Amino acid sequence: MDLSIPEGRRQQGLRIQAVAEAASLSLDELARQVGCSRALLYQYISGVTLAQPDKVQRIARAVNKPLSYFYAEDPDTPLLPAPAEVTADEPPPPIPAHLPEPAVPLVAEPPRWSEALARLEELAAAYVSPPDAWKEIAAGEQIISLARGLGDREAESRARLRVGNAQLRLGELEAARRSLELALAVCDRLPGASARAVSCAQSLGSALLGLGTIEEARAQFERVSKSDDWWGCWQGTLSLGAIHEQLGDYGQAIAAFAAAARVADAGPNARDRQCAHLYIRANLINAHLACGDHAAALEAALSCLTDAEALSDAGQAIEALLNAGLALYGLGRWGEAEQHGRRALQIAQLAGGPAHVSTARSCLALALSATGRFDAALQMGKDALDEGLRTGMVRCELLAHHALADAYLRAGTPRETLYHARRGAERAEALRFAYAAAQMRMQEAESLRRSGSLAQARDGLAHALDRAVGAGMRGVQAEALLSLACLGFDEGTPEKAREHASDALSLAREMESPDLAWRAQWLLGRAAESPKERLEPWEAAVREVERLRRLTRAHVGEEALLEEPERLMLYQDLVKALRESARETEADEFLQRTHWPPLLQALARSEAPEGER
Repeated sequence: MDLSIPEGRRQQGLRIQAVAEAASLSLDELARQVGCSRALLYQYISGVTLAQPDKVQRIARAVNKPLSYFYAEDPDTPLLPAPAEVTADEPPPPIPAHLPEPAVPLVAEPPRWSEALARLEELAAAYVSPPDAWKEIAAGEQIISLARGLGDREAESRARLRVGNAQLRLGELEAARRSLELALAVCDRLPGASARAVSCAQSLGSALLGLGTIEEARAQFERVSKSDDWWGCWQGTLSLGAIHEQLGDYGQAIAAFAAAARVADAGPNARDRQCAHLYIRANLINAHLACGDHAAALEAALSCLTDAEALSDAGQAIEALLNAGLALYGLGRWGEAEQHGRRALQIAQLAGGPAHVSTARSCLALALSATGRFDAALQMGKDALDEGLRTGMVRCELLAHHALADAYLRAGTPRETLYHARRGAERAEALRFAYAAAQMRMQEAESLRRSGSLAQARDGLAHALDRAVGAGMRGVQAEALLSLACLGFDEGTPEKAREHASDALSLAREMESPDLAWRAQWLLGRAAESPKERLEPWEAAVREVERLRRLTRAHVGEEALLEEPERLMLYQDLVKALRESARETEADEFLQRTHWPPLLQALARSEAPEGER
């Protein structure tokens, strides 16, 4: 039963409906016993909403069915015989000060319970590779029930950790937090379970960080980093660096990553050391991308991809492809970025989780919008946002908002840009995601400028520029400078526009960003006083765009870069400047080489009498 698709969820929902009818329970009565609304049960039955494991467990108890009945392909062949009924305590949301002892069974322990427990643990382990997180959760829930009945705290702690990690992979962060809090509480009471407690704390910290509760996450990672366990020590240190990266403290983040690498160097064997360094480099890439070091990010991402494939780590292979795609996007290699995004999406749909799927779609949306395919980009971005909101993965939600704002901005629709940029920025600031907040505040300010709200735009751009300069976010800094240059033209101060555009061009060349470079050159041409003075920067800008068009066609076979209004305006400006400089033949030849009929139409409209445009 594939619960990742509506049909699989509907199949499970119909089983819920059937067993309720067989038990002579109305949906109202079942909802009361389960502790949810009737409307939620309707959503389960229709397949619109995935039934959460804790709700399914309560339904199973209410109708006297084994939990496996609701997950097995064939409901008449359960994963294992159902254990005798055991009264289990409902897990409270916070970490309890102490866990109550398991309820004593009303009958003597069936001789097969221990055997069933062992078989379930083998089954749960089998669901790890190839991954089937939902079945792993289902098996883990049964293990917890059996283990508590047997008083086997070791088995219970292993199962709770297993369930929490599976929920974490699925992006079910709130559920993962509850499971891992309980797993940690059990481990802390067990002698000799310190290594498992470290694993619980690390996973719990990851869930908390994903939910944006930074201080709680930091406390867990500090505990892990101080452990005697080699795996825990480097992972905890790395995760503390990830918090610095999220907050925009890139110097401290890189220092923490270096400390984690020193711990990793002392690993017990070559394979473990390779694994540790893979994860450390993957986190370092985030800092490279935020600081505009796209070439360094690409080199590190391709190295990570090689190691991930050697280690058969599908999750890190997906991460490496996505990071490589983002680096290629920053370098203007959009066709390659799209190829990496599609490959990542394909693997994520087979072996990843919802978070990877959402991120891959956002990366694809960025590549598609950069090449002028706005309809496809917007649909991809909306799908990414839906997935991010459903799973509660904050990073996914923020990247999707950024991708949608980028697509709307490039398409020339500032009102829609403003919605996604403002919504994403507010969310990012509330949860202290510094880079995402800076990106989207800059997009918000640019959308305000294009809408004519110049005073608000000026304040927003000044704030975005200060934030970017302070943190070393060169890409955001360059974008803000370009917007300030445009604002200079809007306000009739071309000398300020020239200064900002010149600074942006220097940054673009440092970062090897042709997309930023052509924009800066176009604005420098606009600041020139005569058509002849404009020609040199405009011709340079067009050469950059033409190179981008060729690169895109070479890798994905199609491009629509001139669908972006500003690029089309650049081409119009160049043709007009050539004609005004008595270079009609060159202008005509340029139009023929461009192969873009809308350019001819736009020129005809601009040259027509005002009443005929």
